Amino acid sequence: MDKEIVEILLVMDDGSRHGFRRWLADPDDLRAYIDAFNDPTSKVKPLRVIFRKREGRALVVDISAGGKDNPQLNVILGYLDADP
Repeated sequence: MDKEIVEILLVMDDGSRHGFRRWLADPDDLRAYIDAFNDPTSKVKPLRVIFRKREGRALVVDISAGGKDNPQLNVILGYLDADP
């Protein structure tokens, strides 16, 4: 069974009423957003991340609170270090 993650959807709050979403397929793009989330001056804050797997299933992680100490955010960082 293929469990490879093929896309990541970030749902974020940027201080506006509606926030925004970004589909990512490149781990470097995800790293850039994580750096922004960890920047105390950034207005962009994560709410949820959805990992879409090749077989069509998805894993939804709520990362709306906790910043660097958020265990769920550490899960996301773990995916970046995993071998594809």
